[in-house]
Amino acid sequence: MPSACLGRHDHAVDVAHVQAFAIAVVLLFAPTGTSETCTATSGEPPVCTQVNTSMLSHEGLWVLLPLVLPAIAYLVPVKLRGNLAAWLTAVALLVFCLLTGFTIGLYFVPVALIALVLALRGTGRTRAAQHSPTNAAA
Repeated sequence: MPSACLGRHDHAVDVAHVQAFAIAVVLLFAPTGTSETCTATSGEPPVCTQVNTSMLSHEGLWVLLPLVLPAIAYLVPVKLRGNLAAWLTAVALLVFCLLTGFTIGLYFVPVALIALVLALRGTGRTRAAQHSPTNAAA
């Protein structure tokens, strides 16, 4: 996939995209909670069983939406070219991490930071290209 802010293929975008999907898959299926059930009969001690639950089994299918949003966000700069798209993606991911910070947001902070670095790097390259001697002569 070409990086929108750099105008060429950038492996950092691919890495961040794969990382976002991997985090979503791990959070979806990894044991993230524990459920305990106890039964008691008269005259006997209670019998308790613990079961590890995943986010999918505990929350249901609706949890797919917030988990895939960071991965989908990386498609924005690929489809909409330019620094603005890269900056919108970085800001959207950072806001997502803040809003969901007490649940899943902290897991996606590395993805948001990669988006921010890519946006900064694209802005720096754009400014450097504007101030290069070849552009000054034109």
